[in-house]
Amino acid sequence: ANSLMISVGESGTAEGLYEYARFITEYPNAQQATGTGTPVDCLRKAAEMGLQEAQIAIMNHEYDAQNHKEAYRWARTLSLAGRHEGTKRMADCYNLGLGVKRDKKLAKDLYRTAASNGNKEAADILKSL
Repeated sequence: ANSLMISVGESGTAEGLYEYARFITEYPNAQQATGTGTPVDCLRKAAEMGLQEAQIAIMNHEYDAQNHKEAYRWARTLSLAGRHEGTKRMADCYNLGLGVKRDKKLAKDLYRTAASNGNKEAADILKSL
């Protein structure tokens, strides 16, 4: 399975890079493919190639790493593509003033949009606002 994952990572496709990053993250002692970079590098490459699952993963990574401007950039990209995950994360940024100027009204509107598109976390947050 390890050599299969290395060839998947070396394939250079967005899906391959994403799956490889997930594999290496889950099995950190696995041998890494040469030239693929870290799992985060692979996620970033796959995200830049347009794979939405990778965009969600890198958005969450950047948010957790407190790279809020980057998290917001990915959140906006996802939100414009109709993904509630991005809309919810944009709302978080505006609600807390992370990477953007704080705007509680806009945050509430974005939480409402994310909730109406199926985001449970946004729906729960709205109850407390």
